Amino acid sequence: MMFLRRQRHHSLKVPLRLVLTVPFVLLTVGTSGLVGYLSWQNGQRSVSRLANQFIQEVEHRTEDHIRSYLETAHLANANNANAIELNSLNSATLEQYLCRQLQIYPTVSATHLSDPQGNFIGIVRAANGQLAIHERKVSIDDSVRAVALDQQCRRGQPLAAPGRFDPRDRPWYQSAIRQKQAVWSPIFAWKASPVIGTNAALPVYDAGGNLRYVLGTSLVLSDISKYPKTLKIGRLGQVFIIERNGLFVASSTVKEPFVADSDGQPKRRSVLETDAPLLKSSAAHVQQNYGGFENITRPQQFNTQFDRSNYFLQVIPIADPRGIDWLMLVTVPEADFMEQINANTRSTFLLSSGAL
Repeated sequence: MMFLRRQRHHSLKVPLRLVLTVPFVLLTVGTSGLVGYLSWQNGQRSVSRLANQFIQEVEHRTEDHIRSYLETAHLANANNANAIELNSLNSATLEQYLCRQLQIYPTVSATHLSDPQGNFIGIVRAANGQLAIHERKVSIDDSVRAVALDQQCRRGQPLAAPGRFDPRDRPWYQSAIRQKQAVWSPIFAWKASPVIGTNAALPVYDAGGNLRYVLGTSLVLSDISKYPKTLKIGRLGQVFIIERNGLFVASSTVKEPFVADSDGQPKRRSVLETDAPLLKSSAAHVQQNYGGFENITRPQQFNTQFDRSNYFLQVIPIADPRGIDWLMLVTVPEADFMEQINANTRSTFLLSSGAL
């Protein structure tokens, strides 16, 4: 019995070095871990603030550019209306005037004039910069003829006929006479070439309230994408603009906002059907959280995941009471902002290891 008590008493002895070292190690590890965790948490908050500020800057710059670009079309219409009101245009000078106007506004794709009888005259800029006059005279027939124009707005060789159409049936004409004021047309496919665009339209009336002309200035959707494509949004960030129905208006990554159907005619693309997976995923996340794009009335922020990576996503409405109601979405990967945070975390770990 005496031997057992001595053996038990001997087994309970703990080295003094261990007694002094273990609490110190635990304290050091705990303090380092807490400091590292608090540093990481603070870094995460800083990343969120930085990402939101960065995305808002991209949004504001893009929105300002888009609004300025769109306003150009209405400014061209206003100039044309003023010239007509001052009776400074006649059949001989109208063609020259419209041609010069298109040269003044290099971002505009076409400017034109139609009357209630179905006559039409327009100056169109092709993708290669070539100008042409498109003209329909009902006194001759209902076809539209095209002739090339040089840089002095002089007529050259006849071009392939754009086809037959009545300008009074076009979306921009119908929108203008229905609203009786400056409007944006619905986005539509051109008759003259395989592109999709929108028109700023303005009806002009005489003193008696009778319709004299409908003026139109055309913008092509692919041109609207030119500015977003120039933006450097981190390393993998993207920006895109859609209508409330989900159809593309512009994108920093998608080549064209439309595809060709079986007849070779342009058909608009939905962001929910695009072959760009990040855009599709981001749009689906917004739609699921709000039950539809039409429910977003003010800027919104989201945190999303795609391909096992975290992304910051912001949505901002772009509206014009004359007929535009779009949404701009900007998405940026969290990893673009996490490099410094991860570096700090590694430094904290190494310092803690060194302290041990």
